[in-house]
Amino acid sequence: MHEHRASECGAGQPSWKVDAVILARAVAGVPADLSWRADRIAGGEVDRPRLWRNRRRELFALLVFLTGVGVTGGGGYLYYRIARALSSETITYLPKAVFPIIASTLVGALGCALLIRPPLGQGALVFPSIWLPRIAVHLLTTISATGSAVMGGDGSRWDAYAFAASTALVVFFSASAAWNFTIRRRAPEHATIERTNR
Repeated sequence: MHEHRASECGAGQPSWKVDAVILARAVAGVPADLSWRADRIAGGEVDRPRLWRNRRRELFALLVFLTGVGVTGGGGYLYYRIARALSSETITYLPKAVFPIIASTLVGALGCALLIRPPLGQGALVFPSIWLPRIAVHLLTTISATGSAVMGGDGSRWDAYAFAASTALVVFFSASAAWNFTIRRRAPEHATIERTNR
């Protein structure tokens, strides 16, 4: 921090502004400190607005990934409950829902893998978000005594919850895919403008 103060004050920056930037580094923690030091070693100037934009994008990408893993993991859990119910003879038939569950789980896993190309991965995660919450309610009331007890034997209220969860997930993944598509489309334009300005 002392190096930062000396560097900025030496460049003629007001002391209050330097203090604010140092405080922001302290709050952001080690990643911001390492990023600043790496940039100084490279001899460049710190682009603070870009640094914060990139950090917000990274946090949002992490949120999307964790949500996608949660949705996909939910499909895997339902498949496990079906296998367990069959092995314990709680049910003696293969539920029709098993095929949509397998398909949704596989598409969800593919979507998580494709998050390295955000619009594609987020778009793929819309599919399991449509089906898995609704399937979960109907399936757990049928094959799980615990699920049936928790839902009170009447899944109508939980159907509404599942519909709300499904809608929220679809909107979340669709909006994030559209946002990332817009960012990727605008990136070449910004790069062209920067090269022109140079």
